[in-house]
Amino acid sequence: MPTDNHFLRALPPLVTALLLLACTPSSFIRPNPPSSHDHVPQSPPSTRGVETVREGKEINFADAFDTTTGKGTSEEEPRKPPAPQVKNIPVDSLRFVPFFVPTKKVRIALLQNVKRSVVYSVGTVSLHHHQLKRPVRFRGRVLFEMRPGGRSVTITAGNTTREVMPPCTLLSDNAYNYLEIGDTTYRGALIIVPGGKETFTVVNYIDIEDYLRGVVPLELGIRSREEFEALKAQAIAARTYAYRQLIERRAEPFDMVATIADQVYGGVTAEYRESDMAVKSTNDLIMIAGDSIIQAYYHSTCGGMTADVNEAWGKPSRSYLRSIADCDESGRAWCRGSTYFEWEERWPWKQFSAIVLQSLQKIYPQNRFKGVVNSLSVEERFSCGRIRRANF
Repeated sequence: MPTDNHFLRALPPLVTALLLLACTPSSFIRPNPPSSHDHVPQSPPSTRGVETVREGKEINFADAFDTTTGKGTSEEEPRKPPAPQVKNIPVDSLRFVPFFVPTKKVRIALLQNVKRSVVYSVGTVSLHHHQLKRPVRFRGRVLFEMRPGGRSVTITAGNTTREVMPPCTLLSDNAYNYLEIGDTTYRGALIIVPGGKETFTVVNYIDIEDYLRGVVPLELGIRSREEFEALKAQAIAARTYAYRQLIERRAEPFDMVATIADQVYGGVTAEYRESDMAVKSTNDLIMIAGDSIIQAYYHSTCGGMTADVNEAWGKPSRSYLRSIADCDESGRAWCRGSTYFEWEERWPWKQFSAIVLQSLQKIYPQNRFKGVVNSLSVEERFSCGRIRRANF
């Protein structure tokens, strides 16, 4: 998650951010059940209904991500969730209708433009490539290494070596046999795709709900059961952001990176119980505006006042990305507990001058800035109070 985003309301009020305004159309979302005006996509959406919204009882964690029948490991008969003992709330009493999307796979770039990567696996994994007549099976340590001066990748495991042209895919033979890179463990498959000059990129291809299990803990931190609603709100925001990236980057070799440039992703290593439950209890739930997925930018700290997306980034204004006071009934900022809520940094004038000139050169490379900054005055502020124009 970009930490400089000052747009959505800080948690927990984020759960109320289901605001309606059209953005980029998305063909695979629709209200469930559809109205007479809705286009029904070819792939069926989630079967969760919205005639009523249910206050569910506690999730059985042992079954939370179990897709078997409960009678064995057969994949032919999907597991039917138990009927919850719940109280029904008419949809008419709600301000917004819940929207759900069919679960999809997501591509996360774990390592970009590298020449070498080592993957570990306790169980058996198989290498799939169109040049191979049949998958090649490995166990233990697998080394991917770019051949010098070439475009092919050498794959070595024990005494077995193969040379292939990326892309190629490494699959685990068992869903519970995870893949390890460095100190981090991942679910799903790994895809080796071409990178920059004589490099490759390692992409984790994974179910989006499993991806969120490795995102929510790192974006919100370890939270107690008392803060479960905040975890649910974070899961919805992170899921919405991910689905939006699926749309915007569908022509790219991956949808997101695993850092703050998108959302911080720590794989299986980051998962914990309460966060998993929050992901499961909001399964497939997203935020929309009109008939489209919103741009779900979020942040940790706003100082009590968010900024309009147009003011911060110069992007088109959105009703759900506007400047608002983010305070409780007493006027205290929700994010006041953050270590970044108040901070101060001082520079000597000479150092400050160098910082300003260097920044201006990056923003306006066509201009040449010289001299020394001797003074600074604020000439204009945005509606949120942040500086809009200053004179040096």
